[in-house]
Parts: sequence; C-alpha cells; structure tokens
Amino acid sequence: MINVVEIDKNNFEVEIQNEIKSVHKVYLSDVFFEKYKKKYKSKKDIVHESFKFLLEREDNTTILKRFDIEVIKDFFPEYEKFLKNNYDTK
Repeated sequence: MINVVEIDKNNFEVEIQNEIKSVHKVYLSDVFFEKYKKKYKSKKDIVHESFKFLLEREDNTTILKRFDIEVIKDFFPEYEKFLKNNYDTK
C-alpha cells in the first residue's frame, strides 16, 4: 500500500506498508510538474505513480528516505518514459 500526503505544494510524505513499513520525504518541483501536467492531475498523482514504478524495481526499504523525485531517472533511465506512457487519468 502506498499512501501519499502533501506536506506543502512541493513536498510529500510517502508511507509504504509492506512487510516492513517505510516513510519517505519527496520533493517535486513546479518545473518537473510542468513536463507532465497534461497527463497528471496533480503532483500527488506523479508521486504515487513514481512509487509504483520504484516498487516494481526494488524493495521499499531500499528506496531513499529523502530525495528529489527527479533523481529517479539517475538510477532508472526508463523512468521519464514510464511517466509519459503508463499513467491514464481517465
């Protein structure tokens, strides 16, 4: 289970409930959101989808505890393609 809480307009807390619970602090800039706002209704949606993406590739306990969402592409080059192609707002 992925629970995303908006702390302020650019910062989010993400709680993942698996065998071991983890909590993550994520920053998402307006500039990054601008790239995807036609596809995503909110920053919170991007954060949620990003964690789905990460959990397909690693355990929740290995995900960074605090990070800027843009660093995901540094670890997983396919991340931005995923954001562009895999989310349906309908």
